[in-house]
Amino acid sequence: MESNYGQIRQWYIEKLSGVISAADNERLEQWLATDSEARQVWQSMEEDRKRLDPEGFLAGIAPEEELRKVKQRLKGKRTGRIQRIGRYAAAAALLLVAMSVWYTLRDDGGVQLANGPVVFPVAATANPHVQLISSNGQSLNLDTAASPTTIELQGMSVRTAAEELQVVHSEEVVMNTLVVPMKATYRIVLPDGSKVWLNAMSKLHFPSRFTEGTREVSLEGEGYFEIAADKEKPFIVHAGRNQIHVLGTRFNVNSYQPERVETALVEGSVVLVGGGQRLPLQPGYAATYNGKGFEKTEFDETAILAWKEGIYYFRNASLDDLALVINRWYGLSVSLEDASLVRHRITGLMERGDITYFLADLKASTGIAHRIAGDVLYLH
Repeated sequence: MESNYGQIRQWYIEKLSGVISAADNERLEQWLATDSEARQVWQSMEEDRKRLDPEGFLAGIAPEEELRKVKQRLKGKRTGRIQRIGRYAAAAALLLVAMSVWYTLRDDGGVQLANGPVVFPVAATANPHVQLISSNGQSLNLDTAASPTTIELQGMSVRTAAEELQVVHSEEVVMNTLVVPMKATYRIVLPDGSKVWLNAMSKLHFPSRFTEGTREVSLEGEGYFEIAADKEKPFIVHAGRNQIHVLGTRFNVNSYQPERVETALVEGSVVLVGGGQRLPLQPGYAATYNGKGFEKTEFDETAILAWKEGIYYFRNASLDDLALVINRWYGLSVSLEDASLVRHRITGLMERGDITYFLADLKASTGIAHRIAGDVLYLH
């Protein structure tokens, strides 16, 4: 019955979303008409949907798992836009984004909203390139090099390649800042061999050479760290009001909101320090500092690290949450023309690339239309 449950659940989501195929809908109706166990499963899901609040119902949907299922079902079978460009994920986005329709229908209208549009502007960016800036103000554009190049900057020798910077040698200890603008990601290999991947609109402050005692860097935005083990030199990441103490490990830090820093540990061990508290973290757990203390939860590695592969998973997210990702990944300000749109909650995924595909899926499944004028995306 387990496999039957999975199939019925899949069709339930598709039917609720309005994207079930005619053939699958016919098979579903025949199944429900002839199989009492299938009817019980269907009725159970209907009761859950009516009983639970939107957050509770959507919390049971794992976008990464649904994506895996859709990929398997569509492999070698789909034609048209998705097959041509290899975007099986678009189908999953369409399937899961549609859950916001249910949320909207269930909304009781109790939230009072201001009239007029809600705008999420893009922060002004002086330079659209990935930059390395030294403490004396010298700067290099790193994403314009066509081939691997070794460059000298304030006594530091660095090697640049496709989307990667490696600190090769430095006689003096000089502080530097790696700046990744919107629409980009970048990787740096630090002097000790540790690797850091930076998401869009992020900064990493680091020394050209680690001295004896500790290895310390500061992060603004989001970064994934793979730290070279060195028991004699603990690695410390400063993010917002937090410190992450490391010996050798893999972890992700999201500090886009400095007052709410999230650390997710993939491998190894770290100790989080913030507000006078210390929290040891184990692999498979994430902790968020909320200004008063740490909130610890389990996390899914696929979802948390998907940004490195150009995918953003969202679970029960509001449109204002998505607006901030659109700001960073596409360089677009977002204007919600109808303030009531902030009540929408959606679960699914977004791929880096041409945003028009995601917007088409959004409209097909939720009715939310769009237009782009200049650098502004209008949703209505």
